Amino acid sequence: MKRVRAALMFLVLLTTLASAGAAQQVGVSFQTTISSPCYIGLPCRVRVNLTATPPGVTITGLRLSLPWGLVNLLPVEISPNVLETTFTPPLEAEPGIYYALPQLVGREEGSGRLVIFSGSPTMLRLSEPDLVGRLTLHVDEATLPPGGSTRVNVTYLVLNLPQEVSPRLDILVNETEAYSSPLAESSGSVVTSVVAPENARYLLIAAKLRVGLYVFENSTLISVEREKPAVNIEEAIVLIEAANQSLMQAQLLLGRAASQGVPVFEAGAADLLASADYLLFEARRAAYQGNGSAARIAILAFNLTQEALGRISEAYLSSAESRVVDLNLTLRRLRDLGAPEQPLDLAEERLREAINLTQEMRRTEPTNLPDLYERLDAVLLEASSALEEAEKSREDRVSQLIAMTITLTALMPILYSYVALKAWRRLLRLG
Repeated sequence: MKRVRAALMFLVLLTTLASAGAAQQVGVSFQTTISSPCYIGLPCRVRVNLTATPPGVTITGLRLSLPWGLVNLLPVEISPNVLETTFTPPLEAEPGIYYALPQLVGREEGSGRLVIFSGSPTMLRLSEPDLVGRLTLHVDEATLPPGGSTRVNVTYLVLNLPQEVSPRLDILVNETEAYSSPLAESSGSVVTSVVAPENARYLLIAAKLRVGLYVFENSTLISVEREKPAVNIEEAIVLIEAANQSLMQAQLLLGRAASQGVPVFEAGAADLLASADYLLFEARRAAYQGNGSAARIAILAFNLTQEALGRISEAYLSSAESRVVDLNLTLRRLRDLGAPEQPLDLAEERLREAINLTQEMRRTEPTNLPDLYERLDAVLLEASSALEEAEKSREDRVSQLIAMTITLTALMPILYSYVALKAWRRLLRLG
């Protein structure tokens, strides 16, 4: 009965608002649509199509009378006469089919007076989402000295994520934001680094996966323990310089790989290098302050750059081997179809050379990979050209056979008529 009364009161409110706004709606025509279905706790898109706007009035806002109350929104013009905005139904909302009354808020240019334009009620289909979220949190160190650092690896997964909804990952250290970014995919991992403050006794690292109003959390605790090692600044400076050299080498290799079309950013090397750069800054600061953690942070930065080099190398090898495999499959298909042998033999020779290059890439130092990949690219280009030539020759031969078959089929009745005529003449002579 309570829900029935609430629905009746809402319909009365819609009718009252519509009749009140109709008197002001001179020269205005618009249509409002809400994305369907609209999910509780997740952003819902609202689009307003303007077909007529009075002169001298600027649209500044959109009001929606919804079952849980009046919502004021700021629409954005995404194209001429098309406005768009979003609202998020509260978690206490109930699934069902409702009607929302839209009202455009405008301002007169001369007087600055606000005017309200009411539109027709639009349907709102509200559903309960079936979200499943999972977060795992891993740190390299369980204890840290003041000024010490560790790497934080967060793996996330969101199932049944509706389209146009992007999750967001926040990483907090002692309730202070250390990382915050929207996520392009519904699953993946993020690597970042944290440094223990000098006066901290512990680090509470919390990861929060936000999907609209829903939050999935995980956390871990790191103890901060003071130590009194002998400070060797000279050793720390040597380690910092080694880490810096490794970082510059990895950054250069990352740029070369990206320019050669190697899908290196998907490997996560850029995130590792960003963390290493941050750790190097902290290591230099610790060395300047005479802090014994400088060497430890520099070693961690060096290890991150080496891991990044490994991921870049693997991206090179994966790209090279994938291209060779694809061309070998094309070669095998054309041989089975009876394509000309000469271009196929040339392509096979080039592919053997490409396989040798990929094996050399697996054995060589990362700094040599760009040059070897450039040589591989030239060899694969020759193989691809030979395969294209073989494909074209095979298609030409098939076309000739088809034409010959059609010609023979057309001549067959004539041949039959000639043979029959000779047979009749032989019978007449015998008679």
